[in-house]
Amino acid sequence: MVQEGHLMRAWLRITLWILAAIAVAAGVAYWWLILAGDGEPGQFRLDIAELRAAANEVAGGKPVEVRVEHVASGEMPLAFTRSAAGWEASVFPFQSYQVVRDGRPSIILETAYDEEAAKQSGATFFDREAFGRVLSAMAQAEAIVVTHEHLDHMGGLVTAKDLDTILPRAVLNKEQLTSDVPFAAKLPKEAQDRVKPLEYDGLHALAPGVVLIKARGHTPGSQMVYVQRADGKEYLFLGDVSWKMANIDLVRERPRLATYVIGEDRVAVLAQMAAIKALKDANPALHIMPGHDMAVLDAALKEGWLIKGFK
Repeated sequence: MVQEGHLMRAWLRITLWILAAIAVAAGVAYWWLILAGDGEPGQFRLDIAELRAAANEVAGGKPVEVRVEHVASGEMPLAFTRSAAGWEASVFPFQSYQVVRDGRPSIILETAYDEEAAKQSGATFFDREAFGRVLSAMAQAEAIVVTHEHLDHMGGLVTAKDLDTILPRAVLNKEQLTSDVPFAAKLPKEAQDRVKPLEYDGLHALAPGVVLIKARGHTPGSQMVYVQRADGKEYLFLGDVSWKMANIDLVRERPRLATYVIGEDRVAVLAQMAAIKALKDANPALHIMPGHDMAVLDAALKEGWLIKGFK
């Protein structure tokens, strides 16, 4: 009996040590995957003078307004959008933009995604009429541009039934066409072969007042888009370099768990966030639109620098 008692106490101690080790390991994993930030960000070139110069490279009339269609919305814990954030729900809007020019067809920026893809991704709201207007606008656009190849940004293009009409208007880089990252929108191989990929480094003047900014990191094909209106108003569309403005204001990346799931280069993205923060601080009149920030979208509509509904 004495020996059995000693044995039971020994097993109890071992069990407690194992449980303590598991608890410590879980705590360390939670800290590393959800809470821990990063070191000093690296360098990413983002110069307002260079953007303005590029906006003037192509002759012609600059945009007169930028319109938006709010196609869908979902929710995600705030903790998944920024390291060390809380677990409260955060609304994620999915939208498309129409860069309107006088006397010329519009440029469509982002294509959102169709209702089936929205449901599969867990969206809680989908506006069929808004998505219909996006499809109609793409069929008449001079150019269709996406910030990156994820389905919620490029899906409207990939799933469009009128692809023969829409595809010649698409301006896609090679990585957006061929990337195999998680959640990528994929054109059929036959359709890929019909698109001549855009190749550039740094900046590319797409049209008067519209500049593409190479920003590989969130995905291989990621880019930002700078827009300068004819009246001088300026915009910077971040795509998913940053889902929320708080990422920029705090220069804080998504938690490691999110970046592992996405397959993101967090070192590159953090450098981009720091560059955007510096640009924002130096140019307070610059209108910055993160990828999925409902508060910024609502403020933009209220202040009038985005107009609701495509023409």
